[in-house]
Amino acid sequence: MLLADRVRRVAADILETAPEDLHSDSSADTVGTWDSLRHLSLVLALEQEFEIEFTPEEIEELLSIGLVQTVVEEKLTAKKLTTGKQAHESQLSLRPV
Repeated sequence: MLLADRVRRVAADILETAPEDLHSDSSADTVGTWDSLRHLSLVLALEQEFEIEFTPEEIEELLSIGLVQTVVEEKLTAKKLTTGKQAHESQLSLRPV
């Protein structure tokens, strides 16, 4: 499943709407059920789904489905880079000197 589809599926579940009704420009202004409580629920659901953590600044930036997708993608990319770096460092520490 594509990242955009996963984000829409999670958001649709929290916002109680159909995934196909959510688009990149969908926001609290266009989705009637997107209030502050559901916004926080969306943040928590995304953190669980993707095993990431948002900073308070990032939470404030999640103003539309498109922005949510962008931030999630950035966090997943950073996570891969960090995980790859840690694996490389781990391999280096196992090499005989």
